[in-house]
Amino acid sequence: MYKIFYSLLLIIYLLTAAISSADVATEKAEFKKLYADFNDLYANSDAIEPIIEVAEKLYSISPNLYGELSQTHAVITYNLATLYDEKGGKRSNDFEKKATKLYSDYFRILDKLEQPQDQDYLTQLVALIHAENNANTYESKFTLTKKALSIAKDLNLPKTVIANYELIFGFLRYKAQNISQSEDLFESAQEKFIEEYGDTHYKVGESQYWLGRIAMARNNKSKAEEKLLNALAIFDDKGEEGNTLSQSTHAYSVNLYEEMGQSDEATKHCQAVAVERPKGFDQFVDPLFRIYPNYPQSAMRGGVKGYSVVEFVVDTDGITRDVKVIDGSSKMFEKSSIEAAKKYRYAPSVKDGKLISTEGVRIRFIYELDK
Repeated sequence: MYKIFYSLLLIIYLLTAAISSADVATEKAEFKKLYADFNDLYANSDAIEPIIEVAEKLYSISPNLYGELSQTHAVITYNLATLYDEKGGKRSNDFEKKATKLYSDYFRILDKLEQPQDQDYLTQLVALIHAENNANTYESKFTLTKKALSIAKDLNLPKTVIANYELIFGFLRYKAQNISQSEDLFESAQEKFIEEYGDTHYKVGESQYWLGRIAMARNNKSKAEEKLLNALAIFDDKGEEGNTLSQSTHAYSVNLYEEMGQSDEATKHCQAVAVERPKGFDQFVDPLFRIYPNYPQSAMRGGVKGYSVVEFVVDTDGITRDVKVIDGSSKMFEKSSIEAAKKYRYAPSVKDGKLISTEGVRIRFIYELDK
């Protein structure tokens, strides 16, 4: 009786193994086809959605075939993470959150497999840092940044390469409103750039620009002025006036000097933005300096909300003139709207190489009570 029982168990086991083996063979064939489809789409398709769809199927199959801690599953995980990252862009959304999770899973697998923390590892870690910052801007983890810089140091990368990483991470920490961490990174980058290139290199100017913005955030106006002017001097010396960073430096200088009550100095930078703008650039850009209008007390007490549209002329100094209300929900908002618009600063328009006034510029102010 026992012999018959054990014989039946053996037969069942062999049949199950045969079926399992057949299932594995089928899944491997499907995996191989999907991977070929993935490579073809990745090379030839402009649409990312079909590529993600195939990558998701590969991700669901690979753990069963190769194991969750396999090199193959690691590659599949990283591929899907990069696709979610690309789809998500540079803002917080579900795709960036998915990318962050998969990047983290990828590094967990690599570390379990004791993969070397080489240049490829570092480059991929930087991708995780970007995604994690986009997904959780104000809660992003500085530990990842410290790990990346530690790896860069262990790899004995050139100082300028490490400094560039510090610039990248400094911007991300600034974006996350971690000002102290950001400042430390920019200062460290600046020191390395000066040591390697001298104190007039473009990268030093870039560091000075960010340190100037940090000083503004700390309301240290004298230091902000020093750093921003240093940056502009470097850009001018290197023939870099008019580039994106130079334009941004002038724009922040407008804000700084308006806050300092030095309108004439602000005018110089308004005009510099105008003159250095690329030809054909849309003249109707956002203001270089703006303030929020005061909510009228009478409207606030009455719980009144609404809007007001003002129209004005931007003169050759970038100052608003002849401000008037042309539309609105209530006269209650007109005075505060006009007062706010009068303090706005713009880059004036340019025609045939000369600064000109621009008529018909409009702003729509929205008045909403906090909930």
